[in-house]
Amino acid sequence: MVTYDQTFRQTLDYIYSFIGNSRSKKQIVKGELPLMSMLQILEEVGNPHKALRVIHVAGTKGKGSTANFIANALIKAGYDVGLYTSPHLIDFCERIQINYQKISPVNIIGLVEEIKPILGKYPETNTFEIMTLLAFLYFSRKNVNIAVMEVGLGGRLDPTNVVTPMVSVITSVSYDHMEILGDTLEKIAYEKGGIIKPNIPVVISKQTPEVYTVLRQIALAKEAKFIDTSAEFATSQPVIENFAQRFSLIDQKGCETEFTIPLLGLHQVENATTAYAALLEVRRQEIEIDEVSISTGFAGVEWMARFEILSHEPTVVIDGAHNVDSIKRLIETVKLTLPNKRIVLLFGASKGKDLPGMLSQLLPLCEHVIFSRSEHPKASEPEVLVELAQSLGYVSQAFKTVEEALNAALLLKDENKVLLGTGSLFFAAAIKDIWESKERG
Repeated sequence: MVTYDQTFRQTLDYIYSFIGNSRSKKQIVKGELPLMSMLQILEEVGNPHKALRVIHVAGTKGKGSTANFIANALIKAGYDVGLYTSPHLIDFCERIQINYQKISPVNIIGLVEEIKPILGKYPETNTFEIMTLLAFLYFSRKNVNIAVMEVGLGGRLDPTNVVTPMVSVITSVSYDHMEILGDTLEKIAYEKGGIIKPNIPVVISKQTPEVYTVLRQIALAKEAKFIDTSAEFATSQPVIENFAQRFSLIDQKGCETEFTIPLLGLHQVENATTAYAALLEVRRQEIEIDEVSISTGFAGVEWMARFEILSHEPTVVIDGAHNVDSIKRLIETVKLTLPNKRIVLLFGASKGKDLPGMLSQLLPLCEHVIFSRSEHPKASEPEVLVELAQSLGYVSQAFKTVEEALNAALLLKDENKVLLGTGSLFFAAAIKDIWESKERG
C-alpha cells in the first residue's frame, strides 16, 4: 500500500524528472528558449497568471529578502498575499506560500495530477516551469489579492516573466550564473532587465554604473517609469540594537521615515529601501497601504539563512552567501554586528562558483576553517576545498557530512568565537536542519 508520504515523494520525483530540460547558455544566446511553451501551457489551464496582480522581483542578490519585505508589509495592510520564492531550504512547500502559510503537500499532489496530461504534450518543459505553473494555479484559485513573484534565474527568459506586473523590481546585480547569463555585468543586466515591461514602473536597487546604464536604456526604450532608489532616497547610518537595525530613509523632499528591521547588514537596508519604493508605486495604483503597515511588516520579516543567528550561546550564524559579492557583504555584516569575534568557518559551496575568489575574501578572517558539503548534487567535494585553501596558504579540515563538520566546530567554541556557516544556501540550510534536530533532542 502506497502511503501519503510516498505519494508526495513520487510527486516531487515527477517534478524533478524534468530537471534535465533546464536552459543552457547556447539556447539563451540563440534565442531558442522563448516563453512560448510556458504561455501555451498556461493557455491550456485557463491563463491563471492573468488573474493575478503581481509584483515581479529579479536580481542577483537580495531579491528574496526584498520580496519578503514587500509581502509582509502587504499582509500587515490586510491583503491576502501569495509569495513565490526559490530555492527552498528545508521543505519544497516553502516555495509557494499565502500569508506565510506554505502550500500543503495535498495541494501539490492534486495540482500535479491535474496538469500531468497537459505536460505530456510539452516534453521539453523544465522543472522550474512546472513549479511556476503550480504557483500561478494555486494563487489564482485561492484568490490572492497580490502575488509577489521572485524570478528563478535571470529574468528575460524566466518562466515568471509571462506576467504583466503592477511594478517590476530589480535588486543588486552582480556576477553569478555566468555560464548561462553571460560573462560581463552588461550581459547579466540585460537578462535581469528583461522583466521590464512597456509602461510598467520599474524600481532598481543601487547598482554599478554599467548595470545602471543597461537597465536605464531598457526602461527608456520601453517607456517604463524608472525609479532609482539610490537617487530617490538617502539612508542614515544603521544603529544595531538587540540584533536588529534601526535606520531612517530620507526622500528628496527631506521627509524622514524610520524603520527597524531584523535582517542584518547594510545590504538589507538597501533591500528594505527598494521594497519601500516598490510599495509606494503599488500605492499609486489604488492599493491602500499605510506607513504603519509598512514599518510593522518590515519589522516582522523572517528570512532563513540570511545572516540568521541560530544560537547566542554559542554564537552560531548561517548565511547563504554564494558568490564573491555576497561574501564581501557577509564579511561587512560580521564586522559590524559581531566585532572582535574570532571566526570558526564552516564552508560548503557549489561547483562552478568562484571558489578562489570567495575563499580569498573569507579565509584571512578565520581562526579555524572546516569544509564539508551538502547533499546537493552540485556541491563541491570538501577535499577540493582543502586543496584550494592550501594553495592560498591556509590549513583546514574536511568532513564528509555537515553533521560531522558542525560537531568538529562545536568542539572549538568559546564565548569569543562565532561559528559561521556559509558558501551556499543549500549548505546553510543543512546546518540549520541539523542544528534544529539537535535542539529537539
